Amino acid sequence: MAQAIWYTIKNWQGLTYFLDDPQILLDNNAVERVLRNPVKGRDKYLGYRTINGADVAMFFYTIIESCKKLRVNPRKYLRDMVLEDPLKTPFQYKKSSP
Repeated sequence: MAQAIWYTIKNWQGLTYFLDDPQILLDNNAVERVLRNPVKGRDKYLGYRTINGADVAMFFYTIIESCKKLRVNPRKYLRDMVLEDPLKTPFQYKKSSP
């Protein structure tokens, strides 16, 4: 118990940053939710026949999760990315979209 109390006292400033800055969230649930889908996908990677197939799937997981986070329609983004500018990121796409 003393070790836990000492740890808290030693790290008190870092543990209370969120009280001074409203942009610091109290929890990281949003990040945990975003990371859950690719992690769950690891089980499915065993079904891909090649490493390249798993890499392609992870690429699409990343693009789709980024689009969800930025509130960009992933299907529209992927279609426009192929037809227009294949190097545009979802963040750049959102800024340029009307």
